[in-house]
Amino acid sequence: MEQKLRTLLFDTVKPNHLEEVARLMRYIEDGCPSGEPLFLSLGETWEHTPGALTKLLGEVPSYVHGYQLSMYGLPDCRQAVSTYLRRDHRLPLSSRQGVDYEVGMTWTGTRNAMYDFGRLLKDQYFKRGAPAFITAAPGWDYVGVFGPLGFKGMFIDLPKASGFMPESASFTESIEKSSKQKQLLIINAQHNPTSINWSPVFVRDLIRLGLAKSFAILIDDAHFGVHDPDVTPTSALRILLEELPNFPKYRQPWFATRSFGKQFSVNGWGLGSLVSSPDTLDLFANTYRTQHIYNYGGAQQYALSRWLNTDSATEFLRKRNVEIAANKRHLVRAFVDRFGYPESEVFPGNCTNFLLFSVPPAYAAIPTGVKVFLQDFLGYGIILTDAWPKPYDSPAEEGTYKCIRMYAGASAKTVDALIGRLEKYGFHYTMSAAH
Repeated sequence: MEQKLRTLLFDTVKPNHLEEVARLMRYIEDGCPSGEPLFLSLGETWEHTPGALTKLLGEVPSYVHGYQLSMYGLPDCRQAVSTYLRRDHRLPLSSRQGVDYEVGMTWTGTRNAMYDFGRLLKDQYFKRGAPAFITAAPGWDYVGVFGPLGFKGMFIDLPKASGFMPESASFTESIEKSSKQKQLLIINAQHNPTSINWSPVFVRDLIRLGLAKSFAILIDDAHFGVHDPDVTPTSALRILLEELPNFPKYRQPWFATRSFGKQFSVNGWGLGSLVSSPDTLDLFANTYRTQHIYNYGGAQQYALSRWLNTDSATEFLRKRNVEIAANKRHLVRAFVDRFGYPESEVFPGNCTNFLLFSVPPAYAAIPTGVKVFLQDFLGYGIILTDAWPKPYDSPAEEGTYKCIRMYAGASAKTVDALIGRLEKYGFHYTMSAAH
């Protein structure tokens, strides 16, 4: 792993400005004093990509190596993804019950697609007043996407005391009290970083509220396919399509993204699905995308189209979900049985490949305790990150969560190495803060 990380990081220029990457580079430059670095912050291990999928890259036809002609993605891939989504989310057929939607592809990642959707909103619908978005906290870096476009964020707290379970009453109260300016409601039902699969009842209440308030709606299904084996992921997209006919006066744009990188370990391919009304998706794909990007990535799209709806893909995802769930159980038991944690301070959730845990009380008592904890862990060769929904490169308060996010999708061997290293260095819930 150390050599892989050196290959990916070291150049004559700084790779990026992420704090966790800077810590990782410092540790490697110091000679890895505690052993091979355990990089468990980014959500990437470079070790689970399915061979049956990558093998198809060697079988692609010549036409995929040039620019593509459709801004909706390689047609075969778009159609394969459409079939997959309809089955996986149990979506209605387009135009059934008055619902009309279209499916497209992104080959530059869903973050990039969200940014272009934000540009579309600002230009076409949010012309007056400062645009804003509403989402849950802690959460993903929506500030980093929509902040540069001038959007202000409103965060609705997920209560740590109840295991970060969302509460309809608090969301309703906060949204009802929000200003009347144009707003974007962001729903991440397989929630990053809390790993809670939001209930269908809660998601339906939230979508109904957004439609009644005429908010634009963004559904972020980054981790839809990643969940405990006994969990049925809540499809916010399906619920939205079911509810739209009940609000005939709703005219705001809605948009849904889903990453395939998270569930199939191909983050670097940048492949994901886009779903919206036909008019919105046409404006998005053929106006806003063409302003800054060509239609490429045909080889990866071709490979995905040949593999996505196969038994091989289904079995790969089943095994990965079993592995991630087992890792989470193993980590929870280690935190409780070996490291003295109350079970209420470890949050494995039931979806995504992340786990949260509280910093020890000695660190929680320090104003910058999360940052200090992360720095101290660097001495163990363990690189983690926090759970606060702010851009990593801007100063911000740590919030009331005082939690660390850990990637639980690594191999069982890596998880064992992590637990062993924590034991070796005396990690414990009652430990003193090193600084």
